[in-house]
Amino acid sequence: MLLFSACTKEVHLKIPGFEEKVVIEGSIETDGFPFVLISKNKNVYASTSQNEILSSYLSGAKVWVSNGQDTIQLTEVCTNNLPQGMDTVVAAFLGIPVDVLHATSMCAYIGTDANFKGEVGKTYTLKVDFEGKTYQAHSTILSPINFTSSAFKPDVKYPNYGYIDNFLQDPSTKGNAYLTESKRLNVDSTGEPKDKRFYKSYLPYFDDEFFNGKQFEYSIDAPMTYGDSTIDEKYRGFYKKGDTVQLKLSNYEHNIFEFLDAVSQQKASGGSPFSLPMNAVGNIPGALGCWIAFSPAYSIVVCQ
Repeated sequence: MLLFSACTKEVHLKIPGFEEKVVIEGSIETDGFPFVLISKNKNVYASTSQNEILSSYLSGAKVWVSNGQDTIQLTEVCTNNLPQGMDTVVAAFLGIPVDVLHATSMCAYIGTDANFKGEVGKTYTLKVDFEGKTYQAHSTILSPINFTSSAFKPDVKYPNYGYIDNFLQDPSTKGNAYLTESKRLNVDSTGEPKDKRFYKSYLPYFDDEFFNGKQFEYSIDAPMTYGDSTIDEKYRGFYKKGDTVQLKLSNYEHNIFEFLDAVSQQKASGGSPFSLPMNAVGNIPGALGCWIAFSPAYSIVVCQ
């Protein structure tokens, strides 16, 4: 006991003070309009809530996006005057239900030029002027990559429920990165779509580090069911026979994968002190966040 007590040592950690920074989150995808949110980071030790976070998105910036030929200025819109149909786009980007979005006061910057949409092969440059500083970033829409095949795979224990099993042929070039999302196309008893937006699967971000150039088998859960209190808990995470599911597989640059994967792992850790430290480095010098060009491919699976 004396030996062990003699080996103890006090460790003094110097925790860096909080430094306020601008956070820029934006994306554009094939056939989609550019979309940007601007906020400021918060002290990790400060109490917060979902409404406070959503209400922290700021107005007053000037935002432009260029495709190398044309440049447009994005329009500032707030939740009380979103263009028709844009609420589902904003809710999907934030990963929140549409009704939560409607109950929140927040602002975003959206491209409204019908002739300016994402195109495969083009590089999109974002420029933001905010509070006397200018921030720039660029990202390229890559060629889309789709699943080779997809099919409903019933669960052994609950044969009327299951996952969607997919085969993906990864290109020979190393550094491909993917995002998986899904939504059910069925309607509910009122005739409304069951899912008004795409939901990210449980582990949505992955790259080809372990299967570069090979065929890879990948199962997708039903993420929209996890928080649905109308579904028996033992069936949550499963699709049900009779569901018609649209899959969305997005390809994007590998440096962006490193950012998204770090953010995803931080969220999954729930602030656990035993989780590995992850530094989410974006592609916007001088600011936090990331400007992302997605290249989605779509497929439909009937669960039967």
